Amino acid sequence: MSCNQDHFIEQEKVCKATYLSNLPENISYIIYRGGYEDCELVDDLLQLQTNDDLEHTFIKTYDAFKIANNIFEYDYILRTNTSTYINIELLN
Repeated sequence: MSCNQDHFIEQEKVCKATYLSNLPENISYIIYRGGYEDCELVDDLLQLQTNDDLEHTFIKTYDAFKIANNIFEYDYILRTNTSTYINIELLN
């Protein structure tokens, strides 16, 4: 999960440049943010119509899960934020 604020977008860039760039082939990710006019998946960004402020975190996450459930085939979903570190080797 992320937000449309500069410091969150910078954190996304760091994540993408480090551990997200080295994911095994069987692990993928999406980042979701609110505040868009349409719900749309653009590359690895799920754009949601939900408000993007802290007050709407639950509904933004719910909307992202609902959409992900309809468009992806998965074994599990981890909901994290841009300050979360995941031990990918252990996860895999």
